[in-house]
Amino acid sequence: MYDLCGEVLTPLMFAPKPQLDSQQVAGLNKLVRAHADQPLAVLELGVGDQNPLVKKPVESLLHQFSEWNYVVLNQKPGPVPFNLQPRTAVIQGDLKTNLAQLACLMARPSKAR
Repeated sequence: MYDLCGEVLTPLMFAPKPQLDSQQVAGLNKLVRAHADQPLAVLELGVGDQNPLVKKPVESLLHQFSEWNYVVLNQKPGPVPFNLQPRTAVIQGDLKTNLAQLACLMARPSKAR
């Protein structure tokens, strides 16, 4: 499976002691370096509260970079840390429906600036 940029998507596999491999860590570090000083929205899709492999690094990055925002899409979103709430949008409901609506919104032609 590939994303829109042609990169391979790696499914998250549950394991007794989950950890990121070195290629995933390198990719994350590259993304952080490229966008550290820019406004960015971290989009979390269907990640449950019981998934610290995703939740903890994302929350850590959001604490580190105050220009970044957090968008959570989930059927049953969990609690958002208090200090991240002002820059968090929680969208509850069916992931497929919400992503389709988001895609339609993003596909609209933008007005000239």
